[in-house]
Order: sequence, then C-alpha cells, then structure tokens
Amino acid sequence: MGDLAKRGFKPKTVIFCAFGSECILKSNQFKELLLGFELTGMPFLSALKPPIGAETMKLALPEEEFIERTKGRGIVEGDWIKQQLILSHPSVGCFVTHWGSGSLT
Repeated sequence: MGDLAKRGFKPKTVIFCAFGSECILKSNQFKELLLGFELTGMPFLSALKPPIGAETMKLALPEEEFIERTKGRGIVEGDWIKQQLILSHPSVGCFVTHWGSGSLT
C-alpha cells in the first residue's frame, strides 16, 4: 500500500488483483495473468499466492526481465495485504478478483 501512495498514481489508474488465500493458480495461469497486466501499460498491484509448484515468487514470475520491465508501475505481492485499505485508495480504478465470499465484504 505504501508503494501506491509513494508513487502518486493518478486517481482510478491502478489495477488491483487479489484472488484470496484459498485460490492458487497453475503456473501458466499465473504467468499469463501478470503478462496481461503488463500489456495494459497501466500500473498494477497483484496480490496472489505463488502458483502451484513455485518455491518462491521470484521463480514464479513470467521472465527474469519482468520486474525490470514493470519497475515503477508493477507490484507483485505474495503475502497478506490490507485489501479494504487498498480498495479505498483513490488510485485504484479496477479490481480483478475471483469473487469469493470474502471479496463481498
């Protein structure tokens, strides 16, 4: 959350993606999702568990260059985050989720 505030993104420009702690994607799904966010050209914050079979978040990323290509506008987080705080931030304009019951609250 601090990264969003520090970077000063314009209102409603950040894509926020959170699938919850119970949703673990397959490796190819995880990579395609992140590459899709990159292709939008928009800033994004992705809060996902590492995919099935990934030992670390870094090893799960699409390519080694992904972090460099999205530096300054892309954050991939694998730990617990304050979803309600992020959703209330004025920079967030799009919320991508699985729509589990926890997301309704």
